[in-house]
Amino acid sequence: MSAMRVGIVALAVVTVAATGAPAALAVGGCSRSACVNVVGEGLHVSHVDASTTKDVYGHLHIWGPGLDRNSETAHWPQGRVFRVDLGRDVPNGAWICAEVWQQAYQEYLSQGKACEQIAF
Repeated sequence: MSAMRVGIVALAVVTVAATGAPAALAVGGCSRSACVNVVGEGLHVSHVDASTTKDVYGHLHIWGPGLDRNSETAHWPQGRVFRVDLGRDVPNGAWICAEVWQQAYQEYLSQGKACEQIAF
């Protein structure tokens, strides 16, 4: 049995360790208005969900190794999910992040960024 380490970046890095068989990975975290949830098993990531903790008109951005996707610019009510299917392994120690961008006139303002580190 190996230890799975998952780090969540909110305002600071927090590391959570769990031991046991490689169960389905379903970890998430929020920072300010951005939330990220990575779902998979071991280093295999099935999909990544991003959401916001408040109503926002703008877009959500998910990125990590070989991953860089923006949602459409729209009204994102609290809890609405932007899902990116990945379906592959990521490198040990990889960070996957989500950021919420609120449109304000001709610019976008970050409303928070949440990240998770996937590692054995």
